[in-house]
Order: sequence, then structure tokens, then C-alpha cells
Amino acid sequence: MGVDAAQAAKVKVGFIAPFSGGFALWGKQFKDSVQAFQKLHGTSINGTEIEVIYRDVDGPDPAKAKQLAEELILRDRIKILTGLVFSNNTMALAPVIDEAKIPFVIMNAATSKITRMSDMFVRVSMTLPQQSRPVALWAAKNDIKTVYTIVSDYAPGHDAEKQFIKDFTSKGGKIVKSVRIPLRTTDYAPFLENVLQAKPDALYIFMPAGPPSIATVNAWAKRGLKKAGIQLLATGEMQQLYLPAVGDAAIQKLKPEERVKRGLVRTHQINTLLTETNVRENAAIAVAEREGYAWRSMRYKKQWRACLEEAQTALDDIGIGGVGDQLVSELPYGQQRLLEIVIALVLKPRVLLLDEPGAGAPSSEVHVIHDALDKLPADIAILIIEHDMDLVFRFAAEIIVLVQGAILTRDVPARIAANEEVRAVYLGRSME
Repeated sequence: MGVDAAQAAKVKVGFIAPFSGGFALWGKQFKDSVQAFQKLHGTSINGTEIEVIYRDVDGPDPAKAKQLAEELILRDRIKILTGLVFSNNTMALAPVIDEAKIPFVIMNAATSKITRMSDMFVRVSMTLPQQSRPVALWAAKNDIKTVYTIVSDYAPGHDAEKQFIKDFTSKGGKIVKSVRIPLRTTDYAPFLENVLQAKPDALYIFMPAGPPSIATVNAWAKRGLKKAGIQLLATGEMQQLYLPAVGDAAIQKLKPEERVKRGLVRTHQINTLLTETNVRENAAIAVAEREGYAWRSMRYKKQWRACLEEAQTALDDIGIGGVGDQLVSELPYGQQRLLEIVIALVLKPRVLLLDEPGAGAPSSEVHVIHDALDKLPADIAILIIEHDMDLVFRFAAEIIVLVQGAILTRDVPARIAANEEVRAVYLGRSME
């Protein structure tokens, strides 16, 4: 009876994931998340202890995944199973889970049909078509006419290929060739050489995130596809987690003016303005640069007048239209900060980075900056780096808290304000 009572007070959760080998980062992330949750919320629920039992399957290996699941169910008597990265491993477990009648919470395994294979399957990630569709539509919208596709030859690769081709060709795009590569491939150079010879506008790839994706991206650069102007279309293959392993040759380092042309614009902590030029002309020069005009040689031409008019409209929109004729050097510092934002906006950003927009402004002028930020266009993605907590909590939809260069947490403002660890190490005061 004592043993039965102890077992009743404990629920065992089986967790199968790669904890060794080339895909071990997946398992590390999963385990770190579990441990972080239990550190915050404890290891018991309503008096019932939760024990997590980890088992390692280091890659695509359906037979081993099935064996581990059976052992966890029969020997360890788990009540819930979770984890798994690869679709083929997950699909192999369907009959085991059905027979045991225990829930299986799938962490990745993005093949579309998986959740239809068992009533006990539930997935917390995504499906491949959800990633492939926006990439295909983006390619068609951005003047990519021809694409060569390469995917890993297993279920999620087939899903990715099918959805990409469907959406890309529906917008008039042409598929030069579609190739499926065996999952255990380690040398991608011959496949990339064939792409180079085909001369498509772009290459679309799907590879399992890890060694295959890293090798493919690096081969794209080293085999000359990048130099030939063949764009790389990818999704999870280029996630931040794997960028340190991607060679420098594969990461395009754009000059500031090239980033601006692609829609990424930033302001700086320290103003970089032409102080002996008036406010309107400062903004008009940015308009002229955006349009490719040589502004110094056309100050009295029709194009220059159009630049001045657009600049004045932008100043009006942000709330400083009345100071257009003043020299920048005569402006209060808070209004100079606003002029920096106006210059960024006339460059037509899709993503706007504001590096401490209130930096250096006296407290009497900070409200002017806050009011102006309220007027920023809703269709621009905005990232603000800021220490002014009033500004952060007023404008942010999501907050990422950094401590010594590492991410402590990220959440909506209300939860950040209530987070005891954030309050202790960063805010240093009550937000009530």
C-alpha cells in the first residue's frame, strides 16, 4: 500500500530527444526549458510530484525511438510522453501510443499529417507548409522568377517542397528543377554544383536544422552560388541558434546604405545631424538620398522642391513642422532627437531600430519624444533599445530583458513588470 500511495503521488513524464550528436542543441533547449519552468513553478502540481525521465535518440532513427518509448511505457510506467524532433521518429510511435493510450506532446516533428495519425498526439510546434508558404509568396513578390528546390527526402521535406511549389507557381513563378536528397547525406557539393549550372534566380531548401542545414548553407556560399547571384530561400535553416556555425562567407555583410535600401533603418544614441543646415533641409537630404538624387547639384531644381515638400510633411506628422526653417544647432536637444526619427522615417523603413531615442534629452523634453513615438506608423516593425522604463512600458508590445548581454526573459509588459527576477536584477523598483 505504501508503494502504491507513493506512485499515486508521482506522475512520470517520458522525454525523448537528441541529447548527443549533431542535433543535441534541440535536446538541450528542450531540457533547459523544462528545468527553467520547474525552477520557477516547482516540481509538483497540487501535491503530485512530476518526474521527467530523459532518453536520447541522437537523430533520425525510428526503430530506436520506438524502443525507447516502449521502455518508458512498460518499465518506467510513464503517464505522458513528450519530445521528439524528427517526423519519421514520431510517426513510428503512433501504434505504441495508441495501444498504451497515453498522451504524446510533440515538440517539433512538423509533417502535416502527424496529428492525424493518433488521437493521442498533440503538437506544440508548427507544420512545414506554414513556413514554406510565406517564403514562396515573398519570392514571387520580390521579382524572383525561377527557383530550384532541394529538400531532404522524408515526410517534412516532401511537405515543404509541395507547398513551396504550389504557392510559387500560383503567382507565375517557374520551378527549374526539384531534387530530394537522402536524409543521411553529408556531402552537398555535387547537388549545389547542379544548381549553379542551372542558373535559377534562387534556391529554396529544406533541411533538418542542424548539421544538414549548416552544411547546405555553407555549400551554397563555397560552391559559388552566392557569388553568382543565386539567392538562398530558407526558413529554420538560418535561425539564430545556428548562425555561429555558418561560415562568414554565407552571411552577407551589407554596408549601411545597402541595409537602408532593403528597409532596415536605425537611429543612433548620439545625433548625426547637419547642425548648420535647417531642419527641413536635413530631412530633405535624406529624401534625396533615398531617391538617388545628387542633392548638392540640384538645390533649386524641381526634384529638390519635391524633397523639401515631403520633408515638411514628415516633420508635420511627427509634431515639429513649425521649426522647419530653424538651424538644427538652435533646436532643443529633444527636438533634435525627433529630427533623427524623421530622417529615419523618410527613408521608408520596414524595420526601424531606435537606439535609446530619449538619450541625452533633459527630463523636461522627454514627454515630447514620448508623444512623437505615439505617432509612428503602425505598419513599421519597431525595435527600441532603451533604459527609460516609462518609455518601454508605454510603447512595447513585447519586452526582451538583457542582463550582461544574455537574454534573461521575454514576455508581454504586464508579465515583465510582475516578474520577480526582473524586478530584482534589472528594474530595481516596484512597477505598481
